[in-house]
Amino acid sequence: MRKFFRQLPLSRKLTLIGAIPLIFLCYIAFQLYSEKSKKVDLLRLYTERIYQSENLSKLIDALQNERKLSFDLSLDPKLGAGLHSQRHETDTVIRRLKLNKDISLLRFEEYTFMNGLRDIRKKIDQKQAGSGEIMSAYTNMIFRLNTLNTSFPATRIFLKPIANELTAQRLLTEMLTYLGIIRSNIFNVLHTREFVAETLLGTQGVYKVYNTYETEFRIKAPANIITDYENTKNRTQLKPTLEYIDSSFKKFSLDSTYTAEEWWSVSDNAIDSLRAFQQSLWEVTREKVNGILQEEISERNQTLVFLILALSAVIILVSYVLHIISSMMKELNNAAIKIAEGDAEVEIKIDSKDAIGSLADSIRKMEKQVRERTNELKRTNTELERSNQELEQFAYVASHDLQEPLRKIRTFADYLQKNNHDQLTEQGQKYLDKIVTSSERMKTIITDLLQYSQISYVKEQVKKIDLNETLNNVRSDLELMITQKKAIIHSDKLPVMEGIEVQLNQLFYNLLNNALKFSKEGVSPVITITVKAPSKEHSYNIFRFPSSSKYFQLSIADNGIGFNQEYAEKIFEIFQRLGSEHSGTGIGLALCKKIVENHKGYIQVHSKTGEGTTFDILLPISQPVI
Repeated sequence: MRKFFRQLPLSRKLTLIGAIPLIFLCYIAFQLYSEKSKKVDLLRLYTERIYQSENLSKLIDALQNERKLSFDLSLDPKLGAGLHSQRHETDTVIRRLKLNKDISLLRFEEYTFMNGLRDIRKKIDQKQAGSGEIMSAYTNMIFRLNTLNTSFPATRIFLKPIANELTAQRLLTEMLTYLGIIRSNIFNVLHTREFVAETLLGTQGVYKVYNTYETEFRIKAPANIITDYENTKNRTQLKPTLEYIDSSFKKFSLDSTYTAEEWWSVSDNAIDSLRAFQQSLWEVTREKVNGILQEEISERNQTLVFLILALSAVIILVSYVLHIISSMMKELNNAAIKIAEGDAEVEIKIDSKDAIGSLADSIRKMEKQVRERTNELKRTNTELERSNQELEQFAYVASHDLQEPLRKIRTFADYLQKNNHDQLTEQGQKYLDKIVTSSERMKTIITDLLQYSQISYVKEQVKKIDLNETLNNVRSDLELMITQKKAIIHSDKLPVMEGIEVQLNQLFYNLLNNALKFSKEGVSPVITITVKAPSKEHSYNIFRFPSSSKYFQLSIADNGIGFNQEYAEKIFEIFQRLGSEHSGTGIGLALCKKIVENHKGYIQVHSKTGEGTTFDILLPISQPVI
């Protein structure tokens, strides 16, 4: 692990240092936002549960009405008017509840006796259900549905502001349910006038439970809700309804105050009044829950904004610190590179009192030493350059001046060969042929040497060169050899670069000429020219050149005879050949190397005997030629 971290680049180490606390901060921010989001989601669930409770209350009310109409129909077919429309209303509420995604209502028909609704309706329509069976079936469904009609517990800290309202809602629901059962039983005995005492005795427990819920409501509901309840009770049919019920259970008999239909109308109005009161309370409760929800959403959004701002500030601060450190290290790195390249005038502006400052001082001392050595080297290089120029000038003059006596030798040799060849002995003719051959080779050597020496003195203007045109020109010059050898040349689209046209033309000519010349016997030469970004193998060479330049790698590969890789450096030396089987003056590739270096480039070769040769050339797109 230690080795791994030691090998990491400085930029990655700094990024890692900043990233770890940042990730931790992001985790905390995410947790805070998640908690807020959960709270908002819970409040949304509470809102949905309020709507669910309303729908359950509506279903209970619808079932009570359907129970009454079904009961009437079982007693007298003329009394069941409106049953089918009431069933439709009941089914509408059931469908609405089925669409609710609350898990507490999942398949609720299976555990609330609601799955028996279809059967009891069928029996009622076929006149097979008695009044007792009808009352029992509907009452069971109503009781079971009522157990589902509860809101979330008000013990949640963020529900405290509406805890009393939620409790009052639950108690009102219970009161409505039990009141509905009581009035249905009273209606039953008023209608039949049978088993009055028995029915009242059986219903007495329900009445006592109703009274306990009303007592609890008066204790736990807010004062304003209790006042509203009393006003509703006194202004509606709820008061006479409760008074009649209370009187009936005290006497265990039903007086003649109401007929069955009158009782149903009065008690129906009472329940509608109590239901309307509950509905108004639902509206108030819903508004308060929505208010709490909106407040929580606002707080959550504010938390999110704060977290984003805090994270942004931390990111900016960490990024700024990393940028400063990276810039300081980059400045030191650039200074070190310039010193390594021989620049003795490097200015380092870092004055910090830390490890980086200490490193800067060390580099300043090194720069001072390099400057002193550079000045000494400059003096030495000046003398060497003067010597080299004299040697190159000598080579130029020598090769130029040698052409005249060589021309005379060749002229007289040609004359002898043309006019006196038959007068010579056979041995003399062989000697004359050797003179002609040697003079031709000498001419080639002098020409190549002259070209090599002229590279340093060429003053042609640097211009943009389309290497595709250069390649086409060379292919045209070598057309005869290409045709004779049936050579195939593949090439990528070559770039446009800044350079000296005649030198780049010579570079392509020499390399393609070599590929054609050193092809395998009986095998068509295949030459492939590719262009790509510098490979990793060459990347280190870029640091020898100006960093502002953009480089490309040009590769020229053939399928020729190749050579042993151990001679890869030797073939670029002047007058060096790899043996008699490799014809030539030994200047062509040395000339190529000088042209590439003259363009601030780099050339190397890869080869294997019998498997072809590849020349890789690294050149800048736009770099002034030295």
